[in-house]
Amino acid sequence: MGPTTAGQLLAWAAAAVVVQGRWLNPSATAQRTIERFAFASCNKVEKPSFFWPAISAREPQLFLWLGDNIYADKKSAWPFGGWIAGNASRVRHQLQLQRANPDYSRFAAEVDITGIYDDHDYAVNDAGREVEAEERRRVQDALLDFLDEPPATARRSRDGVWAEYLFGSSPRRVRLLLLDNRSHRDPYDDADGHQDMLGAEQWAWLEERLRATQAEVTFIGAGLQIVSRGDPHLAESWSRMPQSQAKLVALLAATNTSGAVFLSGDMRA
Repeated sequence: MGPTTAGQLLAWAAAAVVVQGRWLNPSATAQRTIERFAFASCNKVEKPSFFWPAISAREPQLFLWLGDNIYADKKSAWPFGGWIAGNASRVRHQLQLQRANPDYSRFAAEVDITGIYDDHDYAVNDAGREVEAEERRRVQDALLDFLDEPPATARRSRDGVWAEYLFGSSPRRVRLLLLDNRSHRDPYDDADGHQDMLGAEQWAWLEERLRATQAEVTFIGAGLQIVSRGDPHLAESWSRMPQSQAKLVALLAATNTSGAVFLSGDMRA
């Protein structure tokens, strides 16, 4: 299968039937035991998308977008030219094209979907809190609209897309914590030396949720590699802010969180 052409993208958008996605309601997940889920990142709308039927064939109960769900910025045509920033309008447009993909549309009608963003669907490569607040809100709204998040949820009201979902009952409880390592992450070259990955509000929320809820297994998802140790193949990872990396591990220990499994995106072939 060759690359998806611009004509095919336009045809999808023109012919698409708006399918109501299956929003993952945090207040309704505790009655469900989760046994099988899928997660992915680094998806380019213009590339072949033969994998949706393959994922569907595995019959996941849940699908997680872990960032770079689309690419709203563009790689410069000049050698070593870096990335050309996008904007919230392009984020929304690219997400609409993704939703119009027939295979994805069928998949989204069958499987509960939630997720977070990373930098390319945040519209600016390697960016954090330096993105202007109103623009950041528009990007957040575009993602939550794509996920069919209702207007009155906690994620709609907060400045960031972090979230918690609890599944099942003892002894098969699963806790899913999605972290936002973009909205409040300090710039790597912050003039005042601030180097925090999540921001005070998200850290407080995370500690409160770890203390307030219990589970036999806790999955922690983030857009960037969490346990990396300065891998030269990674332009970004939590190891670039080792204080936050250590703080997360210490918080898991302090809250007696057992069965912790880290999930991350940002890697692609």
